Amino acid sequence: MMKRRISWNKKVKPAASRTTSPKRSVKTPVRRASGLKPRIKQSNAFELQVFRLVNMERTSRGIPALTLNSTLAELARLKSTDMRDNNYFGHNSPLYGSPQQMLDRFGVEWRASAENIAAGPTTPEEVVRVWMNSTGHRANILDRRFTDTGVGYVAGNPTSEYRTYWTQLFIQRP
Repeated sequence: MMKRRISWNKKVKPAASRTTSPKRSVKTPVRRASGLKPRIKQSNAFELQVFRLVNMERTSRGIPALTLNSTLAELARLKSTDMRDNNYFGHNSPLYGSPQQMLDRFGVEWRASAENIAAGPTTPEEVVRVWMNSTGHRANILDRRFTDTGVGYVAGNPTSEYRTYWTQLFIQRP
């Protein structure tokens, strides 16, 4: 029987200011949600639905909608896959380190960042409901500083501990 687990969030602000941070050479590609008609795989439909539901939570409270960031989506999917394939559930990856280290490793520029993860929920509605009922996850979703997000979803496999793995990354662009 597969377990269901929801993690607390980790929110970290970088200690160094932009002027003292090492210059990152790769710009984060940004894709605007308005008018977006992406060609997506069926499994990615869950990711897009989480993005939409999160933005509904934000805009219903007068908070600006997040921008769908394709790089963050790829990294979130990579993190979910990493948790499934390496049989762990946590913010610190044995392969990529902390969420902030992962962003840096892949050249994402950010001023503030956070990560929500979940394992077990089977629908986008369920994972967003679980996150919104958790103080830390809800704070990330409703944080006005964040401008961009990406969602990664993967189904479990016969050897994984959980039936689903979800990651949502948030950044504030510099």
